[in-house]
Amino acid sequence: MRNDPTVAQWLKIVNKRPKIGKAYLPGFQKYVNFTGMPPEELLAEVEAKKNKNKACVSG
Repeated sequence: MRNDPTVAQWLKIVNKRPKIGKAYLPGFQKYVNFTGMPPEELLAEVEAKKNKNKACVSG
């Protein structure tokens, strides 16, 4: 999963310290397996929710 371009980009964002990515990746893999959604779809959903929340706060 680490080789997936979407996951690699996400890890660059959350990976402020080297151990963070190692800690997040197994949980993310479990969530992908649980939902049956591909990583890019899950991350797009998160971004959409973040944008919606920003609109609610500023609107």
